[in-house]
Amino acid sequence: MLTKFFKLLLTTINANGQSVESKRKCQYNWLRENNVDIAFFQETHSTKDTEKIWDKQWSGKFMAFSHG
Repeated sequence: MLTKFFKLLLTTINANGQSVESKRKCQYNWLRENNVDIAFFQETHSTKDTEKIWDKQWSGKFMAFSHG
């Protein structure tokens, strides 16, 4: 039997202040520098309008939102 192992790095962030561009960029840079695979952001207070901006700034593989 062959068993494969892999490392998956998850993190959760209370992103109060996500609407401030400098804070958001700092969070995104931290995620990249630490090779985080999946990040969960809470309290982002996001909207459909901010979704497009944040997704473009992230430039990662995938971003999903749950507004409200």
